[in-house]
Amino acid sequence: MQFGRKQIFTDVTQITKDNVIKVLQDALIVHEQNRTAIKFLLDYERGIQPIDNRIKGIRPEINIKVKDNMAAEITEFKLGYEWGSPIRYVQRANKGIRENNKDADNVGIAMLNEMMEEENKPSADQELARFIEICGVGYRLIKAKPDQYRFGSSVVDILTLNPMNTFIVYSNDVYRRPIMGVSYITDQSGNSTYGCYTEDTYYEVENIIKMNKEKKRERWFVSNGNGRKNIPAAIPIVEYINDYDRMGCFERVISEIDALNIVTSDRVNDIVQCVQSLLWVHNAELPKDENGNSAVRNGALIETKSTGNGHDPKMAYLSKEMSQDGIQTLIQNFIDRIHEKTNVPGRQEQGGGSTGSAMNLSNGWQVAELSALKKSQLTKKSEKECIRIMLEIFNNDVDVPEEVRNLKLADIEPKFDRNRTYDLATKVNSWATLIQNGADLLKATELAGFTTDAQQFVLDSEEMVNKLLESKLKGSEPVDTASEGKVNNLDEQTTMDGKNMPDMSDQPQATPFANA
Repeated sequence: MQFGRKQIFTDVTQITKDNVIKVLQDALIVHEQNRTAIKFLLDYERGIQPIDNRIKGIRPEINIKVKDNMAAEITEFKLGYEWGSPIRYVQRANKGIRENNKDADNVGIAMLNEMMEEENKPSADQELARFIEICGVGYRLIKAKPDQYRFGSSVVDILTLNPMNTFIVYSNDVYRRPIMGVSYITDQSGNSTYGCYTEDTYYEVENIIKMNKEKKRERWFVSNGNGRKNIPAAIPIVEYINDYDRMGCFERVISEIDALNIVTSDRVNDIVQCVQSLLWVHNAELPKDENGNSAVRNGALIETKSTGNGHDPKMAYLSKEMSQDGIQTLIQNFIDRIHEKTNVPGRQEQGGGSTGSAMNLSNGWQVAELSALKKSQLTKKSEKECIRIMLEIFNNDVDVPEEVRNLKLADIEPKFDRNRTYDLATKVNSWATLIQNGADLLKATELAGFTTDAQQFVLDSEEMVNKLLESKLKGSEPVDTASEGKVNNLDEQTTMDGKNMPDMSDQPQATPFANA
């Protein structure tokens, strides 16, 4: 198996009816290599791993196969930590180079998020994420919803495609732009139908296979004539990648996982071999049954005799147990190395005396967050392409509200949320401090990161927040009658400490000198 999926290129600058079959056939050569690797990775994550085919040369009857499926553990962590919260859309900026209406854009983006909810996009994100994390690539199809299936405000279909049957062909030049997107199905007879999307045309290519006198004959042809015009004029298939090598989240540590499976299996084999130890009998005869066979179970007895006289009889079990401490150290070393290479935090307990931030660093959570931030930039690029296609669909549909049709790609920012409730007090205090010092409500909410839908949170809270800020500016804070000129206890704390509730900054430091 090669490591990383190969990107497919073509020297053709424009796909037409005359060359679409040739480009497709050339692309399928590389795709089949990727398809083989993708199938291996999907099976590996499910637990179909090389340890299943292990052949033990010595005492082959004791060959227990244990799989410590670390691939599934890594995948589940990535899906939960990096993709657990849905990707929401927020307004990128209140003021830009072009004239824009802040309130109209807010409403339009909120409507867009509502459409995504109707399409169950969070669930589709999880399905897509599984392919990205395991296979290294994932594909999404964005198409206008047929009129007969429009029951709500959404006018688009968001579909996740299987990377075993989908690929993108890129131009072999400095731009590396997508020139054709392909998704296909194969029936039980082996005939395939390829849907080939270019920037302006959809071609449907048929590959009919017939067996004639044990010879395979193929017939390729474009079944929809000169093709069908794309509306909108865009390739509706978008490719997502896990990294620039297009490798799965556990692909780099497959050798370590295989070694861990062998060590774990041999650990169990050692116990079984100890229980089923061979009995060595020297210069002695054991009782036999009525058929003349030894009373000891078949295959578990070794008998030897010495030449001459005067040799004492001996009897002993032949066994040699492995050091369990050494085995445990080796297993833990494999697990730690696998976690480190895949940026998965460890689960071992840490000793006392460390603050929360220090424990985050020592346990690997900070590294996991940095890895997620890096990957979100790659995902953002593909997500913006999906938004561009959706905006093209909205512009061609008169039933879409004007606030949505007036949106521009530069107005919308995909938002990735993680750890919403972790250290919530600090996030809320930071949010309140930003608001009180004149920061924009939407930007402060995005920065604090305590909600999965910042755009809707702002729409729901903006009126009340503005009233509270206005009352503070006018000096209408409630006065504590018990002390002249002082505000109530909560406002006094806010004035003195700059925050509304205790947070991590109030905790004593691990070093006693820092608390002096």
